Amino acid sequence: MADAMAEKKISILAVEDDRDLLELTGAILGQDSHVECTTEPVAALRAMFEKRFDLLVTDLSITHAGDGLILAGAMRHLHPTARTVLITGYPDFTRALTAIQGTLDKVLLKPVEIEDIRKLPHLSHPVARTALEPGQKTLWTLIEETRTDLLKEWLALVEQDPEIARLQLAPSERLDHMEEILGELAGHGAGPRPSPDKRRKAAEHGRERRQLNYRPEWVARELSYLRRVINMAVLRELLHLDLSRLAADVFAMNAAVDADLLQSLRSFGLLSEAEPEG
Repeated sequence: MADAMAEKKISILAVEDDRDLLELTGAILGQDSHVECTTEPVAALRAMFEKRFDLLVTDLSITHAGDGLILAGAMRHLHPTARTVLITGYPDFTRALTAIQGTLDKVLLKPVEIEDIRKLPHLSHPVARTALEPGQKTLWTLIEETRTDLLKEWLALVEQDPEIARLQLAPSERLDHMEEILGELAGHGAGPRPSPDKRRKAAEHGRERRQLNYRPEWVARELSYLRRVINMAVLRELLHLDLSRLAADVFAMNAAVDADLLQSLRSFGLLSEAEPEG
């Protein structure tokens, strides 16, 4: 009888950057299921490649904004019959849900009730989905092919920012060097990471933003919006991407955006030229 009960246990992958919440979730789900917990999206992707899971429970934003959606798409790709639950603190999630329709089986809003967590292993099984052929496109190719759309989405985010939008600028002034920064980013996968003195467009961006009376946090926010639109593009095109190298590419993309941000802030005058990149 004990063996029969053990065979009924499902395998769950839980991903959350809040260690206390992750520990609580793992303890509750672990009463009736096999649970693997991690705070790292890259570790979660690796686990999906190496093992079979019946259920993914992930926060919306872990290391970066929206990377829980990337994990949900990867689970859909690698384990078509698995159920996927997203946990978010943002009630107004309608637009995002529309974009990922068919990927999620349930969305829970924080704070999550213990009873809601207990019910997760008993979610109805989805209709069996057909596994898709793995994609071949790299992140860098995606950035290059969708550069115009990425810039439009970036500009929309900036112009919707209540603080940055107070500064009246033409779209061309806002975009200034962002197209070149994005182009340098698209070429990142073709060669070694540029040294700080090679990040000329990021440096020019910081200098011009200072002349336009920007605040330093606005410069940081602009680069964070660039990261966000790239992550959303990854979500939209996930099934066309080469998942075997996606985690490493996303890691490299984030490092490149961080380096551009530091270079912009140095040129803005906020950081010392001698300060290391981290």
